[in-house]
Amino acid sequence: MKQNIDKTTVPKPVRNDKLKEAMDQLRNDPTRENNIVVLNEVVSAGLLAPVSMDREPEIDKKTGEVIIDKDTEIRFEIISNNRGELYYPVFTDGAEMKKFNIEQDQRVLIVSFNDLAAMIKVQNNQIAGFVINPKSDNMIFSADMIAKMSAEMEKEDKEKEK
Repeated sequence: MKQNIDKTTVPKPVRNDKLKEAMDQLRNDPTRENNIVVLNEVVSAGLLAPVSMDREPEIDKKTGEVIIDKDTEIRFEIISNNRGELYYPVFTDGAEMKKFNIEQDQRVLIVSFNDLAAMIKVQNNQIAGFVINPKSDNMIFSADMIAKMSAEMEKEDKEKEK
């Protein structure tokens, strides 16, 4: 069931300008410092992920919030490289996503680094990682790299608790 959304309820578009700038800087000047800036930006970014759902989400008319039924099956898009390794494609913004051939029935979810890390961890080495803007930047985060970043973040969180 499709519902019209009043313009006042339309969310602001996702833009990750700092992440895009950091990736450009890293490409132009591949230093350790620029790599760290990219990693920090990725961890704090909200990335767009194309998904398919077995039922349409609803929109709360009062709040404008999208409501996904708890039994909804959500399937994330997966792409492969020339070696057959599978990755989740994610995007910094709508313009980058338009470069990718999104099927008409697909939806978009905003995911975090932690969301992606958890999804990859439960896939038991079936998913090799995620790729940011595969049609332009093609920045690959391997499962090993994600696991190391997650472990480092957990270590930092524990140190902050002390």
